[in-house]
Amino acid sequence: MNNQKNAEIVYPHEWEFRIFALDEFYNSVRNESVNVFDSLGLEFFFRDGNTSTSGKYKVFVIETTVPDRLTVDKAHAALASIQGVKMVM
Repeated sequence: MNNQKNAEIVYPHEWEFRIFALDEFYNSVRNESVNVFDSLGLEFFFRDGNTSTSGKYKVFVIETTVPDRLTVDKAHAALASIQGVKMVM
């Protein structure tokens, strides 16, 4: 029997989005990401991540504070729809 309580996220909450982008789209993905967060009215900053061994993918992290789960879902969907994005975590 599991006695642990489910952890509940309390909002506003600091959040990191990890964006995996194809190398040839990296700059445009970063630019479009700015538009996503501006449209949601969120302050944010970028942090560079790793590059895949093959050099095909680059990763960057966007850190922000989200007011609610709906905003997380909107940001995730908008980031994932950008041309050149392979994955958003």
